[in-house]
Amino acid sequence: MDNVFVLDLKFNKGKGFALRAGFDECLRRKCSIIVTLDADLQHDPEFIPLLLKKTETFDIVIGNRLNDVKLMPYHRRLSNRITSFMLSRKTGIKIYDSQSGFRAYTADVLKNVNTVMNGFEAESEILVKAIRDNFTVGFADIPTIYGNEKSKMRTYPAIKGFIKVMMS
Repeated sequence: MDNVFVLDLKFNKGKGFALRAGFDECLRRKCSIIVTLDADLQHDPEFIPLLLKKTETFDIVIGNRLNDVKLMPYHRRLSNRITSFMLSRKTGIKIYDSQSGFRAYTADVLKNVNTVMNGFEAESEILVKAIRDNFTVGFADIPTIYGNEKSKMRTYPAIKGFIKVMMS
């Protein structure tokens, strides 16, 4: 397992902060493609090769769970559809699953797109800034997996952060 390393941040400073710390470490290690997946077991790592393959065509690849939403709780489906619609309008490209944390990024994106948001809105910020800088975004269909896990996302701070991204 030479390609796996653990980055222990000691304190929870938010998802965006953790993503930036991981991206910085990957760039320091000269990784060419960086894959993220949330720790809530909602992403099947067996689909990583699919995301990697699509980076041959796209700079960012997002796992799209919205083709099969039977297992997705209604409130999650609704919030995802709303934020995906809003991001699509803002960026001018169709965003299918804005809330998926299962993504692959080329190193060029992470070298050139500087983010500041520390919460769950960080992934939206990356998309807005990357598309503004003419990076391409593609999607890979993945299964929707939901269990009994409890989200760590706090509704009002997440909404406030998303509004900041939309206003940028």
